Amino acid sequence: ETGPPNSVHLPPTCAWNTPDLVVQYEAALARQESRPDSRAIEQWYDVHGAYFSTLDQGCTPSARHAVNLVLELADRTRPLTMLDAGCCSGGMVQAIRARVPGWRFCGWDASA
Repeated sequence: ETGPPNSVHLPPTCAWNTPDLVVQYEAALARQESRPDSRAIEQWYDVHGAYFSTLDQGCTPSARHAVNLVLELADRTRPLTMLDAGCCSGGMVQAIRARVPGWRFCGWDASA
């Protein structure tokens, strides 16, 4: 499947895959990346950010995939400090922390 640059492609079964949210997100992303509105994504999250907490494990499908990769590749027996840059509502950090409570985490998002 192809689309405009930076377009968001989500599986049709994804609860987040509603046309209005995707179109609004893509428009905000384009405004921010082309620099006329450096706060466009932050403003989008201010309006729609709470929706992420309603997703399975508080994560988008791609974030859940990233959680599985981190857990598969990292040595869980050793201490680890992880930065989640662009953490949104922190669902990915929470999902990993639930499985490896000894690791240290820091989440940062421009919309926070």
